[in-house]
Amino acid sequence: MIKTIGIIGFGSIGGRHYRNIKKLYPRVKVKILTKRTDLFLKDEIFKSENEFFKNTADVFFITNETYKHADAIIKCLKQKPKGIFVEKPLFHNLKKANEIKKLLSRTPVFFVGYCLQFHKPIIELKKIIKKKIIGRPVFIRASVGQDLRTWRKRDYKKIYSYDAQRGGGVVLDLIHEINYPAWLIDENIKFKAGLVKRAGMFNIKSEDIAEGVFESKTGTVVSIHQDYLRYPGRRYCEIIGDKGTATWDSLKNEIAVRLPKRESFINVKVDGNKMYLNELSFFIKKVLKRVKHSNFNEALGDLKNALALKQNNV
Repeated sequence: MIKTIGIIGFGSIGGRHYRNIKKLYPRVKVKILTKRTDLFLKDEIFKSENEFFKNTADVFFITNETYKHADAIIKCLKQKPKGIFVEKPLFHNLKKANEIKKLLSRTPVFFVGYCLQFHKPIIELKKIIKKKIIGRPVFIRASVGQDLRTWRKRDYKKIYSYDAQRGGGVVLDLIHEINYPAWLIDENIKFKAGLVKRAGMFNIKSEDIAEGVFESKTGTVVSIHQDYLRYPGRRYCEIIGDKGTATWDSLKNEIAVRLPKRESFINVKVDGNKMYLNELSFFIKKVLKRVKHSNFNEALGDLKNALALKQNNV
């Protein structure tokens, strides 16, 4: 049974998780740690960490700025909760990775939120691969772009994405694209080459464009593009197999499967919040079942790949 959920940080994603918790689990008490003064909620709001942690919660959601994740994870693990949910990326450097890994036994469920693993188009692409409709994946091209200046409601200069020192930058912020290609083929991928830079289109203190090349153990080449420049925002994935090709374009809401003698189209128009609801439900069910579950190593591998790419800065 889950009586209390603690949310640390209350930006756009913290607010989304809060609303979804209220929708799916209305009887659960929620307490929030935030410095914001513009919230008018029925639940408890704390500005002090000491007060927030005085009475532990059954589950914690860590949704604060990326550079604060590691410390927040350690503090939550020491509370020995039933589960911890961390928004991606896991953290912004590896300084406290070993300390956190040693503490993981303190909580049965540790989950880094990769919502695209619950997104209908990505799930459909994985089914296509598993059914071997396009054969063995030889090459994957994943692309994402979002104009940082118009992406969120707040002034982009006031959010962590703007500043690399706060864990910002397109590589970590859009780390989904490093995660989901590996998830699609059920293999780890390893960084091979890349380039990151500031394009100079607008003022920013982090990289706003990145190109990375990765490879799986079985030889699948994964090419990843990320940028803070594109308007309108768009996600795109192309999987070239030895029998055919599958492509997804978020602006078209469809997956095209093309084989030498035929082609087909799958409608993947989705409710933008559905993947977050499914992700939340998955996490809470793991907690309620009291079965050990962690994707820490997966998220750590993504972080290592991201940091390797970020080192290729010009």
